[in-house]
Amino acid sequence: MATDLAAKTARLISDFDAVLALVSYIEHELEKRIIARHGLTKIESLLPIASAYKNMIKRALPSNQRGRFSKLESLLATLRNDIDNGVRQIRNNMSGHLLQINVASIPDNWLFMGHSTFTILSQDIRAIDAEFRALDPLYPGCIQPPPVKPTYRAFWRRPDVLGSPSNVRGISMQVGLWTPDVVAVLPPGGPLDDASIRVLGLRLSIRQLVFIFLPFWGEGGLETIYERLLIEMSVNDLFSLEEAIFSGNTQSATPALVDVWAQSSPVHEGAALLAALRAQIPATVSRWRNSVRNKITAHMDPDIPAVDLETSRWPMQVHNLNTEVNRLCNILGAAARKDPRTLSFVNPALAVSHKSMQSQNIPRWVQT
Repeated sequence: MATDLAAKTARLISDFDAVLALVSYIEHELEKRIIARHGLTKIESLLPIASAYKNMIKRALPSNQRGRFSKLESLLATLRNDIDNGVRQIRNNMSGHLLQINVASIPDNWLFMGHSTFTILSQDIRAIDAEFRALDPLYPGCIQPPPVKPTYRAFWRRPDVLGSPSNVRGISMQVGLWTPDVVAVLPPGGPLDDASIRVLGLRLSIRQLVFIFLPFWGEGGLETIYERLLIEMSVNDLFSLEEAIFSGNTQSATPALVDVWAQSSPVHEGAALLAALRAQIPATVSRWRNSVRNKITAHMDPDIPAVDLETSRWPMQVHNLNTEVNRLCNILGAAARKDPRTLSFVNPALAVSHKSMQSQNIPRWVQT
């Protein structure tokens, strides 16, 4: 039975605004959109929760007062249109899952995430928040994102972390060609190349996500909203990576990496290592998928109590999650290094030069 819909609605709106605040604070263009992906997950989760909450409070009123909901229903209809016509598919392609998409579609998906789009979405859901405040005196309302400490930028600028934002970095990711301040060389194509750079690109995203998380974690004390959101992203990326390696996604005809490697000619030398890893995944990890990923971080289950959304109530601690993420990423990297065809995809995002004119031709976050 649906419960705590008011609290969940306010939380999802607050979370999206916090994602936007963090992205706006980060100076590095690649990491901005790595983080922004989670905002689309929050928007897609908000619609069914807010709609159910609206229906609940509307049913409790006399019929002659239900006309008060017309503005809210119009706002929710606009949100539904945004989700049906872009947000949901991009969320599935790049956040909720890691789906195989045509190369020509990558810039539309990646550059959809930009300052203008996210600002408009924030304004739309803030208007929804305002309507709920007017309609329900028990609605808690969204919260303003707290400031991010200025010292974090200095940490991220360190050469052993993200480096100076004035540097151009070399990466092996499908989205690299459409990311400012990045030089990316894509392979000639074919199933092995496409699957490998897609999956190993997510591995690199997870690595960059860890760098963003480190200064928050190092502060200690109470968990901030930014820490929680970064932990949620790690959960989603862990299971997107696991799906991409072992099972693929049948609904989108996305093959599993282990199958692509095993069917390549010659057979990829790392396929056997990945197949062996699959049998070693603890059963507890599957429980994390069912109770955390499917009900909290990638979706929002209307039936679970709001208190269970907190990381302190999850069936694993952060260090358990980090251990599993690191294990999966390390073995994937070791498997990729076994074959020269995928060796270059394992490289981290390293500075290759100072800013060049080439990187200025691609729309930046604030220009999209």
